[in-house]
Amino acid sequence: MRGPRIALHSWIFALLGDAPTVAVHLMGHGARMNQIVRCSRAHDLTRLLSTLVESRTSSQGQLDDSLRTTSNYALPRITRLLLERGADQFRIHRGFAPIHIALDRRHPWRWFTEVRYPLCSNYTEEDPGAVYMYMDSVFDSMITETVTELLKAGANCELRTKTTIFHECTHSCWKSRECDHRGQRALHLACAGGFQDAVSLLLQYRADPSSSNLDGYTPLYYALVQGYQNSARRLLAAVTPNNPIVYVPHNTTALHVACRYAFSSMAKVLLEAGADPNLGDINGRTPLHEALSLTSPGTRFREWQVIKTLNLLKRHGANPDIESYPKSPAVIGRWHPLRKVHDMFRP
Repeated sequence: MRGPRIALHSWIFALLGDAPTVAVHLMGHGARMNQIVRCSRAHDLTRLLSTLVESRTSSQGQLDDSLRTTSNYALPRITRLLLERGADQFRIHRGFAPIHIALDRRHPWRWFTEVRYPLCSNYTEEDPGAVYMYMDSVFDSMITETVTELLKAGANCELRTKTTIFHECTHSCWKSRECDHRGQRALHLACAGGFQDAVSLLLQYRADPSSSNLDGYTPLYYALVQGYQNSARRLLAAVTPNNPIVYVPHNTTALHVACRYAFSSMAKVLLEAGADPNLGDINGRTPLHEALSLTSPGTRFREWQVIKTLNLLKRHGANPDIESYPKSPAVIGRWHPLRKVHDMFRP
């Protein structure tokens, strides 16, 4: 099988393949721990291997450090082994517990393709995209399995991150990695990463889908702002209101946010479930105001999504003449820079 390859040392390949017994066995047959690897994270893997080899003499600090490494790389078997040896899944490091570390990674690590490529038995050279789709699903499964091991060992899914990040959301937050806030719980991170199976898992462990972080955002907000419809649907099925509040300080609803980012497919789901298209937030802004505030979509497709969202609101009874501050949607629409939007609100 041909494909991308890098020169991985055997013990590193074994670790990243989540095969701790193989990695330790290789060390007993001449593999050298001080081999140099061109990767900024190689020192983490070296320390992890040292902890596995020196199982009887590893300190608590070594175990905890290694648990952070396996959580970061989403290695469920090694995670379980470390937990059995006494690694502390509650220890906070730089604001994150291991469960946060596992869910905070939104993209596969650097060597993921090289390690998992040989396992892609359904690969054909004519359809390389199928390999990457398969590997994405494998990565998601590894995340969920790692979180499962942490939860089985007693990890608290309601534990908050302890960071001092200050971030004010704007329209540029659509699918942005920079959209992050203080006091995140595991469910917030799972929704932001699009790990839908992890979302379901956390809900099974009674994570609160309505809980807000320290800045007032609920998990559903992150599923919406990142464009993850499956995760959003799973959360909606777990809450009672058909249009829940997702930003508590402003009484911003799920429909407000779906319209703000022209997430038309979710706007349709919410409207068909009975969401009120004329409900204003604490400032009197309605979903129409939110959709009309997207004045620079950036691409033709995003522009089409704005039009589609506005048409959905219109069909479900959104009132463009509703009295609100500072202007009604009708007035805003007539001055909108997009010609098609302007034409929709022409008197």
